[in-house]
Parts: sequence; structure tokens; C-alpha cells
Amino acid sequence: MPDGTIYLGSASVEHPDFPHFPKLVRVTTLFAGNKFVPIDNGRNTHMTFITEYDIGGGIPKYLSQRVSKQSQFVRFAKLDELLAKEAS
Repeated sequence: MPDGTIYLGSASVEHPDFPHFPKLVRVTTLFAGNKFVPIDNGRNTHMTFITEYDIGGGIPKYLSQRVSKQSQFVRFAKLDELLAKEAS
């Protein structure tokens, strides 16, 4: 975008290298999206993240929400690690 905003979107796909296993429940990402907006003259970034999952099993709602929140911290830590590596 002209102001430097970046949008990313993703969803689950089928792939032959990652087959389904009958005894396992696989989470389906219906939609996941990021919006990165530069702020402070580009020194920082405001990020918005939205996601919609289908847990696909008999998992209690409180547990699925907790795991979903925790997984985002792992994702963002990995993103931070990659950005730091790119900057060096």
C-alpha cells in the first residue's frame, strides 16, 4: 500500500506431503490475516492479527481458546527471530 501497510492472508490447504491420520484431529485454519502498519516514521509497526479456526474435535471451548492464544505468542516470537536475523 502507498502508506507502507502490508496485508497477509492464509488458510489451510491439503497437501500430499502431509496426509491426514484417522486417529488424529487436525485444526483447520479457515482464515488467518495480518495487517502491518508502519508507525513512528517507520521505526515501529502496529500489527493486527485475526484468525478463525475449526478445532475439529471434542475439545472444550476454554481449552481451545487458551491453546489458540498461546500459539500466537510462539508465532510472533518466531517472526521476531526471523526479523532480527534479517536485520543482522
